[in-house]
Amino acid sequence: MPNDDNKKKFSFADMKKSLGIYRFIKPYKGAFIFGLFFLLGSSMTSLTFPFFTGKLVDAATHIKLDVINNIALSLGGILVVQAIFSFFRMYLFSYVTEKITADMRYQMYAKLTSLPISYFDSHRTGELNSRITTDVAQLQDMLSTTLAEFFRQITTLVVGISFILFYSSKLTFFMLSTFPVIVIVALVFGRYIRKLSKERQDELASANVVVEETLQAIKVVKAFTNEWFEVLRYKKSLDKSVVVSLKSARIRAVFVAFVITSLFGGIVLVL
Repeated sequence: MPNDDNKKKFSFADMKKSLGIYRFIKPYKGAFIFGLFFLLGSSMTSLTFPFFTGKLVDAATHIKLDVINNIALSLGGILVVQAIFSFFRMYLFSYVTEKITADMRYQMYAKLTSLPISYFDSHRTGELNSRITTDVAQLQDMLSTTLAEFFRQITTLVVGISFILFYSSKLTFFMLSTFPVIVIVALVFGRYIRKLSKERQDELASANVVVEETLQAIKVVKAFTNEWFEVLRYKKSLDKSVVVSLKSARIRAVFVAFVITSLFGGIVLVL
Protein backbone atom coordinates (compact mmCIF):
# COMPACT_ATOMS: atom_id res chain seq x y z
CA MET A 1 0.00 0.00 0.00
CA PRO A 2 1.40 3.46 -0.86
CA ASN A 3 2.26 5.89 1.89
CA ASP A 4 0.41 9.20 2.18
CA ASP A 5 3.52 10.98 0.89
CA ASN A 6 3.44 8.93 -2.30
CA LYS A 7 -0.22 9.46 -3.15
CA LYS A 8 -0.94 9.66 -6.86
CA LYS A 9 -2.82 12.65 -8.16
CA PHE A 10 -6.20 12.16 -9.77
CA SER A 11 -6.06 11.34 -13.47
CA PHE A 12 -8.65 10.29 -16.02
CA ALA A 13 -6.49 7.26 -16.86
CA ASP A 14 -6.79 6.03 -13.27
CA MET A 15 -10.50 6.77 -13.30
CA LYS A 16 -10.94 4.79 -16.50
CA LYS A 17 -9.01 1.92 -14.93
CA SER A 18 -11.26 2.02 -11.84
CA LEU A 19 -14.39 1.98 -13.99
CA GLY A 20 -13.15 -1.32 -15.41
CA ILE A 21 -14.86 -2.94 -12.43
CA TYR A 22 -18.15 -2.57 -14.30
CA ARG A 23 -17.04 -5.17 -16.83
CA PHE A 24 -18.13 -7.72 -14.25
CA ILE A 25 -21.72 -6.63 -14.91
CA LYS A 26 -21.56 -7.80 -18.54
CA PRO A 27 -22.51 -11.47 -17.95
CA TYR A 28 -25.56 -10.32 -15.97
CA LYS A 29 -26.52 -7.27 -18.02
CA GLY A 30 -30.01 -8.67 -18.70
CA ALA A 31 -30.88 -8.88 -15.00
CA PHE A 32 -29.18 -5.52 -14.42
CA ILE A 33 -31.26 -3.79 -17.14
CA PHE A 34 -34.48 -5.29 -15.75
CA GLY A 35 -33.40 -4.09 -12.31
CA LEU A 36 -32.96 -0.57 -13.70
CA PHE A 37 -36.44 -0.80 -15.27
CA PHE A 38 -38.01 -1.70 -11.93
CA LEU A 39 -35.90 0.98 -10.25
CA LEU A 40 -37.30 3.55 -12.68
CA GLY A 41 -40.83 2.30 -12.05
CA SER A 42 -40.36 2.45 -8.29
CA SER A 43 -39.02 6.02 -8.52
CA MET A 44 -41.87 7.16 -10.75
CA THR A 45 -44.56 5.69 -8.49
CA SER A 46 -42.96 7.32 -5.45
CA LEU A 47 -43.14 10.69 -7.23
CA THR A 48 -46.87 10.30 -7.96
CA PHE A 49 -47.64 9.57 -4.29
CA PRO A 50 -47.16 13.19 -3.04
CA PHE A 51 -49.23 14.47 -5.97
CA PHE A 52 -52.22 12.25 -5.14
CA THR A 53 -51.77 12.96 -1.42
CA GLY A 54 -52.14 16.67 -2.17
CA LYS A 55 -55.28 15.98 -4.20
CA LEU A 56 -56.64 13.94 -1.30
CA VAL A 57 -56.09 16.81 1.14
CA ASP A 58 -57.77 19.24 -1.28
CA ALA A 59 -60.77 16.92 -1.65
CA ALA A 60 -61.00 16.43 2.11
CA THR A 61 -60.91 20.21 2.63
CA HIS A 62 -63.89 20.67 0.30
CA ILE A 63 -65.60 17.52 1.66
CA LYS A 64 -65.97 15.77 -1.70
CA LEU A 65 -66.56 12.16 -0.61
CA ASP A 66 -66.70 10.62 -4.10
CA VAL A 67 -63.43 12.28 -5.07
CA ILE A 68 -61.85 11.25 -1.76
CA ASN A 69 -62.76 7.59 -2.33
CA ASN A 70 -61.42 7.60 -5.90
CA ILE A 71 -58.14 9.22 -4.88
CA ALA A 72 -57.78 6.86 -1.90
CA LEU A 73 -58.26 3.85 -4.22
CA SER A 74 -55.68 5.32 -6.62
CA LEU A 75 -53.22 5.71 -3.76
CA GLY A 76 -53.82 2.11 -2.72
CA GLY A 77 -53.16 0.94 -6.27
CA ILE A 78 -49.98 3.02 -6.45
CA LEU A 79 -48.73 1.49 -3.20
CA VAL A 80 -49.30 -2.05 -4.52
CA VAL A 81 -47.51 -1.27 -7.80
CA GLN A 82 -44.65 0.39 -5.93
CA ALA A 83 -44.31 -2.63 -3.65
CA ILE A 84 -44.04 -4.95 -6.68
CA PHE A 85 -41.47 -2.69 -8.38
CA SER A 86 -39.45 -2.41 -5.15
CA PHE A 87 -39.43 -6.20 -4.63
CA PHE A 88 -38.07 -6.99 -8.10
CA ARG A 89 -35.64 -4.05 -7.96
CA MET A 90 -34.09 -5.25 -4.70
CA TYR A 91 -34.03 -8.90 -5.75
CA LEU A 92 -32.46 -8.27 -9.17
CA PHE A 93 -29.83 -5.88 -7.83
CA SER A 94 -28.99 -8.35 -5.05
CA TYR A 95 -28.75 -11.19 -7.59
CA VAL A 96 -26.40 -9.23 -9.85
CA THR A 97 -24.31 -7.99 -6.91
CA GLU A 98 -23.84 -11.44 -5.36
CA LYS A 99 -22.81 -12.91 -8.72
CA ILE A 100 -20.38 -10.06 -9.38
CA THR A 101 -18.87 -10.32 -5.88
CA ALA A 102 -18.30 -14.04 -6.33
CA ASP A 103 -16.64 -13.45 -9.72
CA MET A 104 -14.39 -10.74 -8.23
CA ARG A 105 -13.24 -12.97 -5.39
CA TYR A 106 -12.66 -15.85 -7.80
CA GLN A 107 -10.56 -13.76 -10.19
CA MET A 108 -8.60 -12.14 -7.35
CA TYR A 109 -7.82 -15.53 -5.85
CA ALA A 110 -6.84 -16.93 -9.25
CA LYS A 111 -4.57 -13.92 -9.81
CA LEU A 112 -2.95 -14.23 -6.38
CA THR A 113 -2.17 -17.92 -6.85
CA SER A 114 -0.49 -17.15 -10.18
CA LEU A 115 1.87 -14.50 -8.75
CA PRO A 116 5.54 -15.33 -8.09
CA ILE A 117 6.89 -16.17 -4.63
CA SER A 118 8.70 -12.81 -4.47
CA TYR A 119 5.32 -11.04 -4.32
CA PHE A 120 4.31 -12.97 -1.19
CA ASP A 121 7.65 -12.17 0.41
CA SER A 122 6.76 -8.47 0.34
CA HIS A 123 3.04 -8.80 1.17
CA ARG A 124 1.63 -10.36 4.32
CA THR A 125 -0.99 -13.07 4.10
CA GLY A 126 -3.37 -11.27 6.49
CA GLU A 127 -3.34 -8.14 4.36
CA LEU A 128 -4.03 -10.07 1.14
CA ASN A 129 -6.84 -11.97 2.85
CA SER A 130 -8.34 -8.66 3.97
CA ARG A 131 -8.31 -7.37 0.41
CA ILE A 132 -10.27 -10.39 -0.82
CA THR A 133 -12.84 -10.30 1.99
CA THR A 134 -13.22 -6.80 3.46
CA ASP A 135 -12.39 -4.71 0.39
CA VAL A 136 -14.59 -6.74 -1.93
CA ALA A 137 -17.40 -6.40 0.63
CA GLN A 138 -17.05 -2.62 0.28
CA LEU A 139 -17.43 -2.97 -3.49
CA GLN A 140 -20.46 -5.17 -2.89
CA ASP A 141 -22.14 -2.40 -0.88
CA MET A 142 -21.30 0.09 -3.62
CA LEU A 143 -22.82 -2.05 -6.36
CA SER A 144 -25.93 -3.12 -4.44
CA THR A 145 -26.80 0.08 -2.56
CA THR A 146 -24.84 3.10 -3.75
CA LEU A 147 -25.23 2.44 -7.49
CA ALA A 148 -28.96 1.74 -7.21
CA GLU A 149 -29.47 4.81 -5.03
CA PHE A 150 -27.50 6.93 -7.52
CA PHE A 151 -29.81 5.97 -10.40
CA ARG A 152 -32.85 6.41 -8.16
CA GLN A 153 -31.85 9.92 -7.07
CA ILE A 154 -30.97 10.97 -10.64
CA THR A 155 -34.42 9.83 -11.82
CA THR A 156 -36.13 11.59 -8.92
CA LEU A 157 -34.13 14.77 -9.55
CA VAL A 158 -34.80 14.98 -13.30
CA VAL A 159 -38.47 13.94 -13.24
CA GLY A 160 -39.23 15.83 -10.03
CA ILE A 161 -37.73 19.11 -11.22
CA SER A 162 -39.50 18.80 -14.58
CA PHE A 163 -42.81 18.21 -12.81
CA ILE A 164 -42.36 21.13 -10.41
CA LEU A 165 -41.14 23.39 -13.23
CA PHE A 166 -44.34 22.63 -15.13
CA TYR A 167 -46.46 23.86 -12.20
CA SER A 168 -44.36 26.77 -10.90
CA SER A 169 -41.15 28.01 -12.52
CA LYS A 170 -40.63 30.68 -9.85
CA LEU A 171 -40.62 28.18 -6.97
CA THR A 172 -38.48 25.78 -8.98
CA PHE A 173 -35.67 28.30 -9.52
CA PHE A 174 -35.92 29.40 -5.89
CA MET A 175 -35.54 25.78 -4.76
CA LEU A 176 -32.61 25.12 -7.12
CA SER A 177 -30.77 28.17 -5.76
CA THR A 178 -30.07 26.19 -2.57
CA PHE A 179 -28.35 23.33 -4.44
CA PRO A 180 -24.87 24.87 -4.99
CA VAL A 181 -24.27 25.29 -1.24
CA ILE A 182 -25.36 21.72 -0.47
CA VAL A 183 -23.28 20.29 -3.32
CA ILE A 184 -20.10 22.14 -2.29
CA VAL A 185 -20.44 21.08 1.35
CA ALA A 186 -21.18 17.49 0.23
CA LEU A 187 -17.99 17.41 -1.85
CA VAL A 188 -15.89 18.63 1.10
CA PHE A 189 -17.43 16.15 3.53
CA GLY A 190 -17.33 13.32 1.00
CA ARG A 191 -13.62 13.72 0.38
CA TYR A 192 -12.86 13.66 4.11
CA ILE A 193 -15.16 10.69 4.76
CA ARG A 194 -13.56 8.75 1.89
CA LYS A 195 -10.11 9.37 3.39
CA LEU A 196 -11.23 8.12 6.81
CA SER A 197 -12.88 5.08 5.23
CA LYS A 198 -9.59 4.13 3.58
CA GLU A 199 -7.74 4.56 6.88
CA ARG A 200 -10.26 2.26 8.58
CA GLN A 201 -9.76 -0.39 5.89
CA ASP A 202 -5.99 -0.20 6.37
CA GLU A 203 -6.30 -0.54 10.14
CA LEU A 204 -8.57 -3.58 9.75
CA ALA A 205 -6.03 -5.09 7.36
CA SER A 206 -3.32 -4.56 9.99
CA ALA A 207 -5.49 -6.31 12.58
CA ASN A 208 -5.90 -9.26 10.23
CA VAL A 209 -2.14 -9.39 9.84
CA VAL A 210 -1.77 -9.78 13.62
CA VAL A 211 -4.25 -12.67 13.61
CA GLU A 212 -2.50 -14.34 10.70
CA GLU A 213 0.96 -14.03 12.32
CA THR A 214 -0.26 -15.32 15.68
CA LEU A 215 -2.16 -18.32 14.32
CA GLN A 216 0.62 -19.33 11.95
CA ALA A 217 3.14 -19.32 14.79
CA ILE A 218 0.79 -20.44 17.55
CA LYS A 219 3.23 -23.13 18.74
CA VAL A 220 5.98 -20.55 19.19
CA VAL A 221 3.57 -18.18 20.96
CA LYS A 222 2.54 -20.87 23.43
CA ALA A 223 6.11 -22.09 23.91
CA PHE A 224 7.11 -18.62 25.14
CA THR A 225 3.72 -18.03 26.91
CA ASN A 226 3.14 -14.93 24.83
CA GLU A 227 -0.64 -15.32 24.53
CA TRP A 228 -1.46 -12.10 26.37
CA PHE A 229 1.18 -10.19 24.45
CA GLU A 230 -0.47 -11.19 21.16
CA VAL A 231 -3.95 -10.47 22.53
CA LEU A 232 -2.90 -6.98 23.60
CA ARG A 233 -1.22 -6.41 20.24
CA TYR A 234 -4.46 -7.36 18.49
CA LYS A 235 -6.50 -5.15 20.84
CA LYS A 236 -4.19 -2.21 20.15
CA SER A 237 -4.69 -2.68 16.42
CA LEU A 238 -8.48 -2.91 16.84
CA ASP A 239 -8.51 0.23 19.03
CA LYS A 240 -6.86 2.16 16.20
CA SER A 241 -9.59 1.08 13.77
CA VAL A 242 -12.27 2.03 16.32
CA VAL A 243 -10.77 5.51 16.73
CA VAL A 244 -10.82 6.05 12.97
CA SER A 245 -14.37 4.63 12.70
CA LEU A 246 -15.70 6.93 15.45
CA LYS A 247 -14.02 9.90 13.83
CA SER A 248 -15.70 9.00 10.54
CA ALA A 249 -19.03 8.54 12.36
CA ARG A 250 -18.78 12.06 13.83
CA ILE A 251 -18.13 13.56 10.41
CA ARG A 252 -21.03 11.60 8.90
CA ALA A 253 -23.33 12.69 11.73
CA VAL A 254 -22.45 16.36 11.20
CA PHE A 255 -23.00 15.98 7.46
CA VAL A 256 -26.39 14.29 7.90
CA ALA A 257 -27.45 16.99 10.36
CA PHE A 258 -26.43 19.66 7.84
CA VAL A 259 -28.33 17.98 5.00
CA ILE A 260 -31.50 17.54 7.07
CA THR A 261 -31.37 21.16 8.25
CA SER A 262 -30.75 22.43 4.72
CA LEU A 263 -33.50 20.34 3.12
CA PHE A 264 -36.19 21.08 5.67
CA GLY A 265 -35.08 24.71 5.81
CA GLY A 266 -35.50 24.87 2.04
CA ILE A 267 -38.98 23.35 2.33
CA VAL A 268 -39.93 25.96 4.93
CA LEU A 269 -38.65 28.78 2.70
CA VAL A 270 -40.53 27.41 -0.32
CA LEU A 271 -43.74 27.11 1.69
